Amino acid sequence: MMREEPKHRAHVSRDGIVLLEPFPWSGRLHSRARAGPAETRRNDDGLVISERFMEHGQRHRPTQSGPAVISRKPDGTVSEQFAVRGKSHRPPKEGPAYILRNADGVVVYEQFMVNGKVHRPAKDGPA
Repeated sequence: MMREEPKHRAHVSRDGIVLLEPFPWSGRLHSRARAGPAETRRNDDGLVISERFMEHGQRHRPTQSGPAVISRKPDGTVSEQFAVRGKSHRPPKEGPAYILRNADGVVVYEQFMVNGKVHRPAKDGPA
């Protein structure tokens, strides 16, 4: 007997705004990066507050395509997390794996990670 895949179920506000738009596959969030995020969340005004790119339930997006998780806070800060196969990862030559920007878009924190571990060649500065 074949198991039926769960249906795409968007959570919609009374005003018709799609607040949560998940794409499940075999019970886990899944969407190929080129197809868009596996989950998108919006606030009551319809502003996107987070996007998660997931494959087989793990944070995943090729680093050249952009961050796997993008979160926007009410105070205007934005965080970007690069991840491959569930682990925070971005080659140091491409930039940090985690970036936090203030409301003006200025980077206030960054962390370099490779395969889930803090890493950056010493000649390039601190991780």
